[in-house]
Amino acid sequence: MEQRITVEITKRDKPELKKEEKQDRAPSGVSSNAISCTKCGTPIDLKDLEKNWFCCPQCDFHMPLSARKRIELLVDPGSFSEFGEKWTSTDPLNFFDLKSYQDRINDIRAETGVKEAMICGRATISDHPVVLCFMDFAFMGG
Repeated sequence: MEQRITVEITKRDKPELKKEEKQDRAPSGVSSNAISCTKCGTPIDLKDLEKNWFCCPQCDFHMPLSARKRIELLVDPGSFSEFGEKWTSTDPLNFFDLKSYQDRINDIRAETGVKEAMICGRATISDHPVVLCFMDFAFMGG
């Protein structure tokens, strides 16, 4: 008999920033290791941003993350085992506009250091085994 387990990953513990840390900060008081929120413009220290899972503490905007960073945040530490590393994009239609699709692939690989748009693997989340695939938007829009 098959047993199904449901794990609510959206409720995974995310440390809350203290209320005083959520208030707007003057740009002059923010360290050089800060960025401005894309949505509300609030300056956010990178350490605070990482503690808040790359969500703006002011407006809750979700900052873009690489697939590798999302894996790091989501799965149990040390549990991710990648598969499909040899899978690569192909061009069966010989697509060409201003340059060939293969040239675009080569350029984006050189620019981002990312081999493919998708990373697949096995891991655990809260000690439950899962198989996951992550898309990396930096690689030609995922």
